[in-house]
Parts: sequence; C-alpha cells; structure tokens
Amino acid sequence: MKPTKMRLLAALFVVVLVAGWAIFTAIHSAGTTMPELTWQSALLILLFSALVLLTTRRVNSLPLTFVGRLVLLAKTSSHGGAIISGLYLGFALYQIPDTSSRFARDQVIAALANTAAALLLTYLGIALERRLRAPQSKSE
Repeated sequence: MKPTKMRLLAALFVVVLVAGWAIFTAIHSAGTTMPELTWQSALLILLFSALVLLTTRRVNSLPLTFVGRLVLLAKTSSHGGAIISGLYLGFALYQIPDTSSRFARDQVIAALANTAAALLLTYLGIALERRLRAPQSKSE
C-alpha cells in the first residue's frame, strides 16, 4: 500500500468544492428548491470520526487479520472526508452571498459545521493510515 498523498486529498477537495458549487448554482437556476442541511449529518460524521480515533489508538491490540480492513477504513476516511468537506464547503460558499434570512444563515452555519467534521475525519483517516505503516527495515 502506498501512503495517501496530501496533493491527492487537496485535489479531491478542490474539485468537489467547485463541482458542488456549480451543481448548487444549476439547481437554483433551474428553480428547484435547495436541500435543507441539518446538524444530524455533522453529528454522524463526528461519530464516525470518534470510531476512527478509537481504532487508531487500539491498532496494536487488534489482530493482524484486521490490517486489510483497517487500511480500507483509513483510506475511506481520508478520501471520503476530503470529498464530503469539499461538497459542504461548496454549499456554504454558494449560500454565503444570500444570508439575509435566518434560515440561510443557519444553512451556512450547518454547512460549515459539516465541513469541519469532515475535515476532522480526513485528518483522522490520515493518522490511522500513518499508524498502520510498517516499520522500515534497516536494509532499505
């Protein structure tokens, strides 16, 4: 397994941010109502982040047969967190110019909370991946 490169995560974040902003612009221009964001999604992302954190702390006590699953968890967390955070930040950037109503301000705050939770998930996925890295042998 090759370690995840920060450039890849940054590229995923930026591409999804721009695509999300464009999709929300197209949805609004088509006259369709925008989706309503809730705080439950941020709480779910934080719950998943807590599970990844607990797994990171207990890596040494888990059986070796779990390593493949843990690598999958680490990669999914880092890549998924970058994608989700880009999408939520794209929504927040789309909504920021129209924060005249209380509802619009609440939507921006919820989108930013979801973005922060997803960025935490990305960080914890990277931390788990680094923790799973095999030690370098002296011959290399």
